[in-house]
Amino acid sequence: MKEVMIDGVRYVPDPTYADEVRFYYMHDNHAFSKLTGDTLEEVLDSAYAMAKESRCGMLCAPMLLAGGKEVRRLNGVAHAPCGSDDSKWLAGIAEWRKECEADSDVVRLMRVTN
Repeated sequence: MKEVMIDGVRYVPDPTYADEVRFYYMHDNHAFSKLTGDTLEEVLDSAYAMAKESRCGMLCAPMLLAGGKEVRRLNGVAHAPCGSDDSKWLAGIAEWRKECEADSDVVRLMRVTN
């Protein structure tokens, strides 16, 4: 969207206004897999499947993009268990989900783009 003039006032679009959200899982060899889903639950189901397959890895912080370029990233990540203890993974997932649900852009874009 370009800037516009209305009644002598110049309106400039917010450069951080996100129009897309992306989710990724990073495998232990630093290869990334894009996670898809219409809801956070579906995205997390994809992450669980990736973690089960590779055991070690990380659910990355969601990225918010505008025009295909990253404008900001949330902080939450969840490290998949490399051993048998799932407690850190589950705690990380809970924090990741809480942060996503608290971000109005993620909630809005999950409804629109996925």
